[in-house]
Amino acid sequence: SYPGLPYTWSSRGPTLDGDWGVDLLAPGGAIAPVPEYTLRPHQRMNGTSMASPTACGGIALLLSALKAEQIPYSPYSVRRAAQNTAEPAEHLDPTGEGPGLLQVDLAYEKLLRDAQTPGELQHIDVTIRELGSARGIYLREPGATDRIATIGVRLTPRFPKNTSEEARQRYELPLSLSSTADWIETGEFLHLTSGGASLDVRVDPTDLKPGLHTGEVQAVDPEHPERGPLARVPVVVTVPMDVPISGQIAGTFEMSPGEIERQFIVVPDGANWMDVRLSRGAPGEKSRSNHADAERSYVLHTAQLEPGQVFETGTTEYRLAVRPGQAIVRSIPVVSGRTLELCLAQYWSSLEDSKLNYEVTFRGLTPSNSSISLRNDGGSVGLDVTAAVTDEVFRPHGSLTTSRQLLRPSDAEITALVGERDQLPGHGPTHELLLTYRFSQAGAGGVTPHLPALDELLYDAPVESYRWMIFDDNKRFAAAGDMYPAVVRLDQGEYVMRVSLRHVDPAVLKKYEAAPLALDRTLKNSVTINAYRSPADIAHGRPAISLKRLQRGETEKVWLADPGAAARHSGGNSGDLLMGRLFLVDQPAGHPGSRQHPIGFPMTYVIPPAATLEQSRTTPKETPAPSREERLQQS
Repeated sequence: SYPGLPYTWSSRGPTLDGDWGVDLLAPGGAIAPVPEYTLRPHQRMNGTSMASPTACGGIALLLSALKAEQIPYSPYSVRRAAQNTAEPAEHLDPTGEGPGLLQVDLAYEKLLRDAQTPGELQHIDVTIRELGSARGIYLREPGATDRIATIGVRLTPRFPKNTSEEARQRYELPLSLSSTADWIETGEFLHLTSGGASLDVRVDPTDLKPGLHTGEVQAVDPEHPERGPLARVPVVVTVPMDVPISGQIAGTFEMSPGEIERQFIVVPDGANWMDVRLSRGAPGEKSRSNHADAERSYVLHTAQLEPGQVFETGTTEYRLAVRPGQAIVRSIPVVSGRTLELCLAQYWSSLEDSKLNYEVTFRGLTPSNSSISLRNDGGSVGLDVTAAVTDEVFRPHGSLTTSRQLLRPSDAEITALVGERDQLPGHGPTHELLLTYRFSQAGAGGVTPHLPALDELLYDAPVESYRWMIFDDNKRFAAAGDMYPAVVRLDQGEYVMRVSLRHVDPAVLKKYEAAPLALDRTLKNSVTINAYRSPADIAHGRPAISLKRLQRGETEKVWLADPGAAARHSGGNSGDLLMGRLFLVDQPAGHPGSRQHPIGFPMTYVIPPAATLEQSRTTPKETPAPSREERLQQS
């Protein structure tokens, strides 16, 4: 038997702003009714779709009992009771379970006992301004985890809008402070009033071992400590492993179904991808059985937090089946100098324990510019390329494969929506900005329409809703989409695209009245980009650079030429932005892992206006011979 654990796909914390990321744990497997088209009355289902209704059902029982007994409560007191009476699970930390598994009976007893205690109905906000108004302390990146930090925290009670000024003035709550870890220190007492109060938290990670470390500062009513924490300040520190000068790390995990191993590594300077090799059994051991039951299913998940980027930007995930004696390699892009989380888990339904070997090799050549803009005036762009981590085979090559056409809207209209469902309580009607774009499709093929200003912004979006629809010139529906760019196939013809943006404040929508629409298409003819040793080599038409082995620490200078006529004949139009990727490494066939960077370095080029000299250059017209009458007249 195995201990109760969250499913392998369940989210773990912490959140980007330092909260645990999990508020409560609830059973996530159940026998559930399913639609009739499945031809069965019910089936077993797993995940948040089961855990959420289980938790909601438990809270519904609490609310029903409190109303029947006429016990005062608020959303905050119910949440606090559920969290402070939850039962922690084995083998989990707060980033995986929050305070623990919901216990409805204990939560009800707490709500009955504490209903009349001071501050029970109020929530206490935790805010850390120096960390961007974070809800907790999260020390993750280099420079933050190797020194002692003292961080100011603000606690502020939250009152309902109808709370009188007199009640706010009377609010006073003495709090006793403590920490759950010896590397976290704070004061002993805090006097909280309606205006809030501040405390300092001292975090000393200098003696912590590599890995994930969690703790929290708890604020408790000293007269009624049985109430449990009235406010919590989560503290998370990730201490990275040391990476040797070779850029390689390795190890072995004893894996059980559902368990997750999390490791943290600071990516060496100059590395821009890594090869992760997974194998079963002792390294080099041959499999004794090729039967399917000898396989184990694993999840490989990596995450890096990049400033200003959504979380998905720095994550990759693979589900892999590995047999004894088998080795699987996956190559993953990384950002040098930042902390990488490497997670390995044996899938929850892949039973029986196993041993999993892992080897991580950091690789890559580093260009002086990670994003390259090619010149369109006949000049060339110089790049310094350095082998900072290990020896690499250097062969710069790339291509421009996509054109981007930019359009401004032909019409923009903001209206207030009058439907009942479009009224936001306390704020009035939702407003809609309807943008209209018109474009031509020269031939049948794929096109990716999107607004670059709002790409992939979901929870962080400045608007409440972002949807679009495309219609042909007969007003027939052709395609639809949202903030996630996707390829749609369109036939040759004229099209109208309407984009709907919604927000309660029309002033927010007004900022997007002239938002450019991007139409991305695959070029008919990709444009090959080669690298040369000097601008003189380009001017004299000498051969491009082929292969060269760069030793660790060596730097090579290369030049990229204006693609010129090749870009003009690629299928794009003047003014279009051509986009592609540049690759710097080319290992021989059979090399374990990727032969080159998994995604390459972005490269762009703007097609210049057509050459007017060629357009105006025509064959001189021959002067026709004068007629007989004209010759007589001239004489």
